[in-house]
Parts: sequence; C-alpha cells; structure tokens
Amino acid sequence: MKRVTILFFALVFAFCETYAQQREISLGTKVGHNVVFGNYSALSVAGSYTHNHWGVRGGGEYNNIGRIATELRPAYYRDCRIGRLSGELLLHYSKQSQVAYSAFGAGASLDTKHLWVTFGYYHRTIAISGESLQEPFNFYYEAGIRCLPNQERWKLDVIFSNSRMFELERHYQPTYTIEGGWSPSERVGIDLSINYKPAGMFHMSSNYYQFYTKVGVCYRW
Repeated sequence: MKRVTILFFALVFAFCETYAQQREISLGTKVGHNVVFGNYSALSVAGSYTHNHWGVRGGGEYNNIGRIATELRPAYYRDCRIGRLSGELLLHYSKQSQVAYSAFGAGASLDTKHLWVTFGYYHRTIAISGESLQEPFNFYYEAGIRCLPNQERWKLDVIFSNSRMFELERHYQPTYTIEGGWSPSERVGIDLSINYKPAGMFHMSSNYYQFYTKVGVCYRW
C-alpha cells in the first residue's frame, strides 16, 4: 500500500524547482552496467511543481532487470542573502527481485549561484521474503558545483551524492556524476549525465560498483 501511495502522488505531481508557479515534466532513459546484474536499461518519468515558496518533485523509474523505484519530495523554500534555503521531506520506495526498500526522511538544502548542498536523515525498512530489517539511522547528501554559472542555455555540473532521484544508498555508497545540459528554448531542456559508483570508498567500505549514462528531455510551463 505504501508503494502505491507514493507512486500515485509522485505521478500526480509529475503531470501537474524554481519560484512563482512553475511546472516541469521530464522523460529519461538510462543505460548502464551493474556488477551484480550485468547490463541494463531503464525508463523514467519525473516532474515538479512549485508555487510561491512551496514545491514538490517526484516520479518513477523501471528497468529491464526487474527494478522499480518511486520517489516523492515535498519542499519549502526561502530566500537568504547568499541563495536559497529549503527544507524537504523524502519518501522513497524501490524493489529489486525479492528485496523491497522503503524509506522516509527529512533534509535541508542550500542553493547558490555556484554550488548547492543537501543533507538529511532517513529511516529505511528492507523487506525480504516476509521478513523486515529496520535501519533506523541513515543520512543522505548531495553536493554539486556549477561549472558554467553564467550561461543561460548551457550547464555543466559535477555532483557527489548518495541520493540522486530514484537512487538512495547508504552514506558510504556515493555516486560521482558529471551532468551537462542544453536549453534550446525557455521551455525545453536536454540533459546528459555520466554516473559512476565505485566498489569502495577511501578503503573504508566495499560494495558493488555500477556505471550508467542517462539522457533526459524536460518541458517547463
């Protein structure tokens, strides 16, 4: 029931980031390699809606190796002297084979002209064959640098995160991303990202690695 609820609200807001009233919908395709499942591809739909200081973003993703993921993030924004401060709630559900992950949490962000930082906490439940495992304390983060902050139509960002959309990992399982984009008009944008999750982090952890590229098209109105 939790999965259905998150997916319902995520898709509603997807078809219904920014100030004043604005809507955005994006379609994406992903091609990658996972050391556990091999090569895979995925399709996703995501959207956001913002009005005054309130906003929400969410959507869903499905890949051809049986993984589904949905996510919803309501947020509240305020201006500050150096940029924008925001607080958000996080609802996440994903399932791969017989393992299901559900998580809820809260976080805060600071977004400036040259960079952004997000940090938050989440509680996760892992369900396997009727049994469940609780992870009561995890934290998620994202840090990004805008390499072309003065460009209106082009973007190039470098991102370090364990919580990209539809991907929520433990704190010692980050993904490194280089993301570029081009906006031929005010309403249309095209994005391309290269993403890599290493097999270890500073020799302190060991986990599966994966590599994927993602292409997306978004429309704003």
